[in-house]
Amino acid sequence: MKGLAALLTVALALPAFGQPAQEVPPRLAMLVLLKVLTYDAGFEARGQGDFVVTVPFSPGREGAADALLGLLGALEIKTIKQRKLVFQRLPVATTSSCDAVVVSAALDADGLRQALERSRAARQYSLALDEAMVREGALLGVASLGGKLQPVLNVSMARATGVEFSASILKLVRTVQSP
Repeated sequence: MKGLAALLTVALALPAFGQPAQEVPPRLAMLVLLKVLTYDAGFEARGQGDFVVTVPFSPGREGAADALLGLLGALEIKTIKQRKLVFQRLPVATTSSCDAVVVSAALDADGLRQALERSRAARQYSLALDEAMVREGALLGVASLGGKLQPVLNVSMARATGVEFSASILKLVRTVQSP
């Protein structure tokens, strides 16, 4: 808990590096998201071996997926709770047995819907780099508020996928619900 509080304190104190109000630097956002995930009460029960994070993409948006994959692959952390952190990209139409899915600009509207439906059905973590996609149904994202970062949790998706955070974590995140 102290590690998350320290990371969030630093993240919330950092300006979003001159980015527009809604845009969060992907690497910093992913660091926050991965840290928050470690506080899911059922994290250990969700798998063993590599922690695989998939970046799905819609046809014609491979370049956006590759760019995001390049940024995420350069993260300073290489493990999450003693599991090797692995990032991969896959066409949105491909089924994946990953642990988490990153929804991003590499998806068109239909691709986003498909990715979120699949992650919900497979009870995978769905991570977003902006709040709008959390409101669309992603589990967890990061928003920029006045140049400061804040994790955003979709409680509807958390219930649907069996993700459970303690009250102390819920105090640190902003919650939203999707339809």
